[in-house]
Formats: sequence, C-alpha cells, structure tokens
Amino acid sequence: MIFVINLERHKLRFERMNAQLAACGLSFERVQAVEGADLTDSDVAAILSPTPLVRLSRPEIACFLSHRAAWRRFLAGNDEICCVLEDDVLLADDFGPALKAARNWASLPFDVIKIETMRQGVWVSRKKRPAFHGHALSRLRSCHDGTAGYIVSRRGARRLLGLTTRMDRPIDALMFDAAIGSNGLDVLQLEPALCIQEERRGGLEAGSEFKSSIDPARIPLRKPRVKRKGLAKLTREVARPFERIFLRLSRPGFERVMIAFEDL
Repeated sequence: MIFVINLERHKLRFERMNAQLAACGLSFERVQAVEGADLTDSDVAAILSPTPLVRLSRPEIACFLSHRAAWRRFLAGNDEICCVLEDDVLLADDFGPALKAARNWASLPFDVIKIETMRQGVWVSRKKRPAFHGHALSRLRSCHDGTAGYIVSRRGARRLLGLTTRMDRPIDALMFDAAIGSNGLDVLQLEPALCIQEERRGGLEAGSEFKSSIDPARIPLRKPRVKRKGLAKLTREVARPFERIFLRLSRPGFERVMIAFEDL
C-alpha cells in the first residue's frame, strides 16, 4: 500500500504524483494533509509537548499530524508494510519494480526504511543487505532529515503512534535522527534512494508550488556553529583529525556516505 500526503490546495503536486505512480504501474491512496493555518491554539496545545526541544511552526505541527493520519490509515488495513510519500517528491526510474520487490522486506526486522535522500552526509552501516537490483539496506546511525519517502512496518507504525502522542521535535528528527536517539526505532536506509524532494533537486523558481511550506527558520536541536578566529580557530584545526578518529571509533562498523539518487 502507498499513501500520498497531499494538501487540498496543492492540486499540481497531486496531479504529478498521480502521473508518476501511474507510470510505475502503482496505485495509491491519498491522505488529506492537515493545513497548518487551520490549526487552532487548542489544536496545537493538544499535541505539543509542554517542554519542546525546538520551537515548532504550525506547518511543522501540521506535517506531524498528517503523518500520524497515514499511520492510522495503514494500521486500519491488513498490509504488512506501507510506503508513505509526501506530494513533492521525484521518483527514481526504478521506483515501481523496487516497491513491488519491497513486499519481500516485510519479513525483515525493521520499523522504518528511509527511501529518500536529502543529499547530506549520513552515517550508515558498512554491512549491507541486498534489497533490489543495485539497491541495498543499511542501518542509519546519524541524522538524515526529511520524511518525504519511507516504508513503515506494522510494528513501526504502532511504535510511532505511541511515541507521537505529544510533539517535542519535528517529525523527521523523531524518526531519522539516530545521532540524538530515534526513540529505540529500528531504522534502515535504502542506498541508492528511490525519491528526492523537488526542492532538494534544485532549480525551483520563487513562488513555486513545490517550495516547502516548513519554516526554514527552525531553531536547531543542536547549537549553531560559531565561526572561530585566531587561537580558537587553530585549536579547532588541530583537534579536527582527532574528532574524526573518535567518530569512527564511536561508530564501529559504520561509514559516512552521501545517499545517491539517479535523476529521471
């Protein structure tokens, strides 16, 4: 089963997703996304943690609620796994056969498989499990932003619903940031990825419907980097190779990679 999360006003996005999935020979169900502007103060208070880790915008809260709706819809059915897509993704040319092969992954012990790339460096296990014609599954061991494309198991959906009764961080930080702890979720990464957000691909014009509505001014979960000068900069440069050694020792069996995506 495939669910596409789509705002009512994003008709162009829906039409393109419909065309892409039809070309892959795949059917899907639309999940009506929650509109951030429609959330009342009481709606926000009902889901927001009293001690959030980061200041959250209404679009982020709406995104969070939209994914919860998809998980509930999935658990109401009988499928063992499902694929959740946001409506602004581009699909790889082998998305169709890969998703059909994914039915065989239901027997694997996982909660979530991230099939998206944000084109950022991430830590994954060196040990790979062959998945489908050149694609492999590895364990995610660092932050990998975004929730535009993933596969979730029934166990994973139940865990996610249990973990998200109150929101203290963005949904992608909860699901795909093993660096700060993904709440015990068993998260795998597909290499190469099967989808990428249009905005991450680049070249969007200002005002495009495919621009993200998530507030880019999110306060980060980690302290922002401060540009060092003088002695502080020299100390930083001397310490850098030792930090790299520490990272490798603290993540035995893992490697830092850039998850690839082949453009259509």
